[in-house]
Amino acid sequence: MLLLLLLLMIKKNIFFKNSCNNFTILDIKSFVRSLAMVYTIDSINEQNLLPGIRLGYIICSTCASASKAIQATLGFLSKNGTLPISCSYEDYLPMVKAVIGAGYSEESIAVANILSRFLMPQVSYASSAPDLSDKLRYPSFFRTVPSDVYQTEALAQLFSSLNWNWVGIISSDDSYGVSALRSFLSNAENVDICVEYQLTISSFVGTPNSNLEITKAVQTIKSSTAEVIVVFMKAELVIQLLTEVINQNISKTWIASDAWSTATIVAQINDFYKVGNIFGFSFKNGIIDGFEDYLRNLTPGPNAVNAFIEEYKRSRFGCNENLTNSSECMSSSSGCAQSSSIQIASPEVCKIKNPLEANDDFLVENLDHGGTYSTYLAVKAIAEALQSLLKCNGTVCNQSLNFPPWKVNKFFTKYTFIHCELMHIFEQCSEPCKAGTVKNISKISCCFTCVPCPAGYFSDSDDMQKCTPCQSYQWSEIGSAFCLNKTIEYLHWEDGFSIVLLSFTALGFLSLLFTTVVFTLHFKTPAVKVAGGDMSYIIVISLMLSFGSVFCFFGNPSYYSCSIQQPLYGISFALCVSCILVKSLRIFLAFRWKFENGKKLFKPYFIITFFTGLQGLLCCMWLTMKSPSVQMQYFETSILIQCDHGSSEAFGIMLGYIGFLALICFLLAYKSRKLPRRYKESSFITFSMLVYLFVWVSFIPIYIKNVGVYQPAIQVAAILASNYAVTCCHLMPKCYIILFKNDCNNPESYIKSIRDSIRLHGTKLSVILTNNAEKAITSTPGNLDKYANKLRRRHKSC
Repeated sequence: MLLLLLLLMIKKNIFFKNSCNNFTILDIKSFVRSLAMVYTIDSINEQNLLPGIRLGYIICSTCASASKAIQATLGFLSKNGTLPISCSYEDYLPMVKAVIGAGYSEESIAVANILSRFLMPQVSYASSAPDLSDKLRYPSFFRTVPSDVYQTEALAQLFSSLNWNWVGIISSDDSYGVSALRSFLSNAENVDICVEYQLTISSFVGTPNSNLEITKAVQTIKSSTAEVIVVFMKAELVIQLLTEVINQNISKTWIASDAWSTATIVAQINDFYKVGNIFGFSFKNGIIDGFEDYLRNLTPGPNAVNAFIEEYKRSRFGCNENLTNSSECMSSSSGCAQSSSIQIASPEVCKIKNPLEANDDFLVENLDHGGTYSTYLAVKAIAEALQSLLKCNGTVCNQSLNFPPWKVNKFFTKYTFIHCELMHIFEQCSEPCKAGTVKNISKISCCFTCVPCPAGYFSDSDDMQKCTPCQSYQWSEIGSAFCLNKTIEYLHWEDGFSIVLLSFTALGFLSLLFTTVVFTLHFKTPAVKVAGGDMSYIIVISLMLSFGSVFCFFGNPSYYSCSIQQPLYGISFALCVSCILVKSLRIFLAFRWKFENGKKLFKPYFIITFFTGLQGLLCCMWLTMKSPSVQMQYFETSILIQCDHGSSEAFGIMLGYIGFLALICFLLAYKSRKLPRRYKESSFITFSMLVYLFVWVSFIPIYIKNVGVYQPAIQVAAILASNYAVTCCHLMPKCYIILFKNDCNNPESYIKSIRDSIRLHGTKLSVILTNNAEKAITSTPGNLDKYANKLRRRHKSC
């Protein structure tokens, strides 16, 4: 039950209690607020703030009804029981000069519509509806609490800061509920708060329509996903709502507006704790000096009629039949049925002889500091306005008390206070999206599902709208909250495969050095002559350069290594094959053609220079027009660094050119394959070139197919195979003869082998016996038999 408080300029204080049929229990909160007004008025009178004048008051109960409030208002505006009808009430002089109240906005609006006609000042201690701020409609209305515009804006900002974007709203259909709902929805939309439902309940408490609406509202709450519910209703409706919530075993988080956030009667509901968490907005709290002692020693006061104090004391300290028969309920917490009088009764109630003289700390324990302080401010504001209007000093007031109420308005000081407690509670339509996921928004902007970031993307905080791509040098798995640096890959020196290839390269170098030493020590022997003489050194140097090109394929590629590796191999091996071509051509001319006929064609060093020069020219053009470079290939978790050939066509032509020279060598050697047993150069040339052609024909598809870190290793393997084919077929056999067949390493042995071949085949052959002289050996098989047999006996072991 709320109270309409009326302030009068009289010497007598009166409490008038209306009949409230809907309530059988005294509203402690409203009762204490009325006591705060009485205490403040008495304090002002004692302090002599208005010298020679005492403030008086009439207190009427509105029964939480606008019609009751209007009835009381018309009563104190009248004179001698009547209210005159006039076009202007500028000079109308009612006994009442100002009104304090009411508590609920619905009642204050009803009263303000009447008082504004008379321009009588009205100060509310709790009404916060935004409509009351309209000075055109309510020019004489004031309040010591802020408008709901500020409360709903604070609610929206609070929800936004705590990421609450999925809520339900319940409001009453009166002016307070409608205006608060409208204001909150406007503010919520500005900060992207979504409302799952908004329910309106009739403000007439206890009616069948109200009960049905509350039942439907609770069913909606039970089936909803919103965990936070904002309630803009007066305390009496909230009691009905939460009682049904407890019966349905529902636990939510409730946001209480100022209308019921500090209502004691709400907290007295049985099993109140079961409703869940309740957080409320309340107005500025303050301590009224001496007020708690006043409540502990409460009396109506001299010459005062206070029906409310009498009702309270009888309810608190009066023993009656209900209390006697229900003593077990008084000491029990099991929730047995209790009458309204028992709910505020003292445990010692039936031991007290005179209830009207009894007191305890019950009112202090239920003190509503916010409401009582606002009431205190309302009384103080009116008193200060009167002090200014009546020009009061410390001893006397210089103006007559016979003034119309509207003159008080311009002397009001506005009081605006707001106070709220912050909560830490999560409330959204959907669970928050953790780092590594992003929101997939549904049709409702506040509802979403969490989708993991794809590979190569990340989200490093909660509730991100989209994934952030990793940098080109980074990678991430599906659903990652961060990116990892990609592994840099190239053919490392310490790789196992690299170590094997480098070992064979080193072995090749050693074999070439060994060959050089052997050939140098036995340079004038036929074996060295047959190997090519001076030309054998060119072959060794070219093979060393070819082996050297291998080192350019390992390690972190650079511009210089990429530019050198292919030309160095291409030119060096072209030089090697050119030397072998010269040897093939010499054998072919010597054994398959009359040497005198081909002598003009046989220009060894010109041939070597010409064919090697063509390869060098090709490589120079390659480097000039489209030089190789360092290439970075980005894979999912790694970055492959390799050499880009620049021009695949030039790379193919370079290899094809060497292959062309090798094919000519092979054909010339194959034509000369039936040579004397001692002279097997054509067979070695045939085999080495066949190996080369087979290796590089096989290399092309394997190289193209295997794109990765080991692609350079494939070419290295092909280079080593080619080098070893030449080394093993052209140089090692000669070293074997020099070192292990020394008795066969002489001119006679080679001549014998040639003559044996002539006798067997009956052919005429020309052979080059030395590097700088040719000698034709022509004879018939019969004449050579005797000489051949002699040589065979001499060189039986050869």
